[in-house]
Amino acid sequence: MTSVKRRFKFLMLATLFLTFLFSLTVVGMWFFSFPNPALDKAYAAIDKGATSENFRLQKVKVPGTTFHHPSSVQRPAPEAGVRYGQPRDASGHLYYDTLRHNVVLHTEEYARDTITGKLTLDVMTHYVRIGNNGQVVEAVKGMDLRGKDFLQNCIVLQNELLPYQKWTDPTQKIYLRHFAKEKFNGGCLNPFKIGPFNGGTPCPTWEGTGYYDITFQQEQLKVKIPCTRSSLFYGTDSEYYTGLYYYTLPPSPTSAQPVAFLVYSKTHEQPSIYIITSKQSL
Repeated sequence: MTSVKRRFKFLMLATLFLTFLFSLTVVGMWFFSFPNPALDKAYAAIDKGATSENFRLQKVKVPGTTFHHPSSVQRPAPEAGVRYGQPRDASGHLYYDTLRHNVVLHTEEYARDTITGKLTLDVMTHYVRIGNNGQVVEAVKGMDLRGKDFLQNCIVLQNELLPYQKWTDPTQKIYLRHFAKEKFNGGCLNPFKIGPFNGGTPCPTWEGTGYYDITFQQEQLKVKIPCTRSSLFYGTDSEYYTGLYYYTLPPSPTSAQPVAFLVYSKTHEQPSIYIITSKQSL
């Protein structure tokens, strides 16, 4: 009889705990998941682009389903007449051509059979050169590009967002003004996890939309991008998983117009690249 009572007591406590947890979830969704018409109107979906008084953000269409993420490549052109410094641990998605003063992107994708059209295990490599107006000015692709140096005179641009970026700090270049919860993942509420991630893989408690202010040359571009958060209620900066990388180009002797690139790359999703440049470069 004692064993039955203990089992009953355990089941009651478990039921109360689950009820309490469910109630907290409902309350959290009730208070924080309402649509925000004002923000939705002021912030554009990033794929649609955004503008400020003098600048614009737009998507750059490039081939390939994965972006190569190189590190510590530094081969500036001697004739460029500029000394480009680069930390040893520099890594990023973009190469910068120090002679032609534009960006080179290395992407890959599985090739398709020329007869059946089905995907194969062969990898197609793309090297894409992007002009400072956001247009692809050169694209080379091939199954075997060994022996061909498409990165001559290039360095790797370093991501300017820190591993533990202060997303909710208004003074940052990219400021997460608001996170709207949209989907709750109860399976990620692991009481034994340490830090925002489990086993190095993001397990977000909430999926939703991030509303970002991007400050560029003292002007703001307002965009909304899918975002996730690992905490149930109030999250710290380290608990947001944004998938964002930000790069600015070195000063160019051929153009006085500032240029920046934003890469959105989430786990198991095809990355996207966006350029921020002057409206005058259209």
